[in-house]
Amino acid sequence: MKIVIIGQGAIGLLWYRYLSLSNNNNVQLICSKNITRPPKRFTFTSLDNKSEQIDLVTASQESIKSADLILLCVKAFQVVDAIDSVKCTINQSAVIALCHNGMGVAEKLPQRIIKKHNILSMLITHGAKANASFNITHTGNGKTDIGSVYGKLNNHTKERILKTLNNALPNVYWQHSVKQQQWEKLAINCVINPITAINNIKNGQVNNIEYKQEISETIAELVTIAQMEGVNLTSESLITTVKKVASLTAENTSSMLSDILAARKTEIDNINGYIHQLGIHHKIATPQNTFFWQQVNSLEKRK
Repeated sequence: MKIVIIGQGAIGLLWYRYLSLSNNNNVQLICSKNITRPPKRFTFTSLDNKSEQIDLVTASQESIKSADLILLCVKAFQVVDAIDSVKCTINQSAVIALCHNGMGVAEKLPQRIIKKHNILSMLITHGAKANASFNITHTGNGKTDIGSVYGKLNNHTKERILKTLNNALPNVYWQHSVKQQQWEKLAINCVINPITAINNIKNGQVNNIEYKQEISETIAELVTIAQMEGVNLTSESLITTVKKVASLTAENTSSMLSDILAARKTEIDNINGYIHQLGIHHKIATPQNTFFWQQVNSLEKRK
């Protein structure tokens, strides 16, 4: 399969490494505009702490035109610009997969892209950490849920994509109603990301008793908003999932805390900010999510 990955962050390079292991795949990378001279190799450290140099091929105009699958592994607020940079080059049969935290992005895609392409959501729970530019570590195994956001894939294309992704980095599951999984992942992000970013703590510390009330209120608000959006969730199961993820990634630094420490823009607007905006739309107060959104935005401005 001909695959172009947009984004040289931890998730983009993680998928690049595993997809490029197969001779059946032609995998190339598009870096962000600030990378004027991408390196010929990047450093990858595996789960068993073995480091290796991976050959890196940057995408040409021809490879973009012939791509079967475009993986957008960028921040939520970068998706529209990333699509805009290739929308005149990609062919109509190319499938576009969005791999980002948060929600509210697909609705902002250009109509030209929505009408011409099958758009997928890829929800990834594998752990990956950027140690430095073009230097990443695979920190934990997870899974990938994938499903259609716009368009309708034929069975042949769907099975081909699933087989390619599963052979590279299992396990990958097709979800007929991916919206449910999007909200479940949003719940995890709405808790772990802001609490770690505001308090400058590792993921595992989110399970400390002092954050119990904040977690409960954040999830209760999200469940209410999700119901207004036609998605049924339960607070009990979501809190259990959040605690499990925090435990499994106990020593990890969340992406939001990493962004704050590096003085980068976070995805807070598409996480707790998304709940805040839907609360306004539905005329429902979301004080805890609104507080998290405001606090992280305040931290961003201080950096």
